[in-house]
Amino acid sequence: MDDVLTRKNGDFILQCGSHDFFMQIENVAKYSIINREKAFIELVEKSTIEEALPYFYGTVLTVILHMNMRFPIHASAVLSKDGLNLFCAASGTGKSTLAFNLFKKGYPLFSDDKCVLKWDYVLKKFTSIPSVRAVRLWQDAIDKLERPDDLQNGTEVIAKKDKYQFNLDDGMYDRIHMVNKIFVIRKVKDLDQITIRPLRPKEKIQAIRNQIHRPGLVIGEDIKKRHQKFVNNAARLIPIFFVRRPENVPVEKFVAFMQRFIGETPNWE
Repeated sequence: MDDVLTRKNGDFILQCGSHDFFMQIENVAKYSIINREKAFIELVEKSTIEEALPYFYGTVLTVILHMNMRFPIHASAVLSKDGLNLFCAASGTGKSTLAFNLFKKGYPLFSDDKCVLKWDYVLKKFTSIPSVRAVRLWQDAIDKLERPDDLQNGTEVIAKKDKYQFNLDDGMYDRIHMVNKIFVIRKVKDLDQITIRPLRPKEKIQAIRNQIHRPGLVIGEDIKKRHQKFVNNAARLIPIFFVRRPENVPVEKFVAFMQRFIGETPNWE
């Protein structure tokens, strides 16, 4: 019998199985997935698709990926000469700010939220598919940009005051690419300098498991088995580094530090 996870809080309802899914967001929409492949959004009265899409791109899209044996990593990512570099961190650590500032220095922006990895049997490498062509930044990060006017027509992220999404249709890389490295970043109090070290094998497994988007919605024995296989293979085959960042380190200093480890900007000639 299929396991079904059920969560209720007032008018919020979520039911997730291995083949079907339902979620109700108060005053916004009802979302459903049927048989792992068909997704539906039913708007409630007076709501708009603009209000409903952030929930779809967040939880609903992730569940569809899980059901189809794809396990997105919660990360921002940029492309260097050596491949794709993923930055994983808790909200507020600055992964989006880091990726966007590297983008301004010539590193193509690949993703700002989720990276879906897939093993390429010809290249013998993990590759990733480009994500939603947008970046989300807190207002204080926007204020610190050298040219904040470059960002136009931002929309406030629902339920996150002072955080804005900007569409970058012409500024993001739009092809599948090989993964180079994963960096797990943590902001630390009372730290004098930025530190970095490679993770040990068991640490890498835990790091990948921790960065899977919506891991609590991995439901069903077949999906759980594939999920564990993905975690083990990604940990074994992708270099993963742990970066500790002082709370008060300037953004430009952190960006310069990370440039040393991701490599040069791509050469398209």
